[in-house]
Amino acid sequence: MKNVKIIGSSHVARESVNEIRKDILLEKPDIVCVELDKNRFVSLFQKQRKLRIGDLKVGGFGALFMIVGRWLQKKLGDQVGIMPGADMKTAVLAAREVKAKIYLIDIPIQKTLFKLSKEVPLWEKLKLVFYIIFSPLSLKNRKLTKHFDLNKVPAQKVIDQIISEMRLRFPKLFKVLLDDRNVYMANQLKKISKDNPDDNIIAVVGAGHEKDINFMLNPKIHNVAKTFIKNSKTGEFLFLYRDNKPSLNHPDTWANVGGGIKKGETPLQALKREVD
Repeated sequence: MKNVKIIGSSHVARESVNEIRKDILLEKPDIVCVELDKNRFVSLFQKQRKLRIGDLKVGGFGALFMIVGRWLQKKLGDQVGIMPGADMKTAVLAAREVKAKIYLIDIPIQKTLFKLSKEVPLWEKLKLVFYIIFSPLSLKNRKLTKHFDLNKVPAQKVIDQIISEMRLRFPKLFKVLLDDRNVYMANQLKKISKDNPDDNIIAVVGAGHEKDINFMLNPKIHNVAKTFIKNSKTGEFLFLYRDNKPSLNHPDTWANVGGGIKKGETPLQALKREVD
């Protein structure tokens, strides 16, 4: 979509805040979309409230995830002097300066937290608890943290590596937190773009969402998902031999595993469907 620009933000990075404000004031878009729902939007401009009994309706794990998430974001924000949510708040304030319309494109937070409680299996919840407790002690994570600058948006290669590793450990968790929300936000942006074809649109989302949303908004560019499958014991790779049909792209050749991305799918969802 030519009239939609995606800005990937690291939620506690000062670089993100500066880039978001600069881009919106410079480009003066007609519409600014932010990775927020109504409740999170309102809370950005209010003093953070304490947990209420009503919040427990999302389930025990969803409520716990919200509490830990708030604590972690505040802890990281304190290290760099940035309040959690400053990137989205900056986008909203800059949009008001240029008199742009503001659209909230994320799934309601209560629905996401409820899905975490219901869809993530018990073993994965327990695994996450152990990971949070013990991962800071691992040599690999200590090395990664040592070279990680919280003031800057990580390179796409680093983001891909982190998401890939964490997705393998916590597949259902990442489906709810990333895949489902990516599809929802991409569909929201498609609708907004369709309803406002002559307007310039800037969408501010977390850096972990940026790549997949771009895939779904530009299917003609990113219409195939491919991967390599390696046997860890022998070191051999799996290849498939394509049928000799004129209708196929690259018929009668060896190829790595993968296939076309269907409408509304992320590349990873398409890959999982092809492999299954």
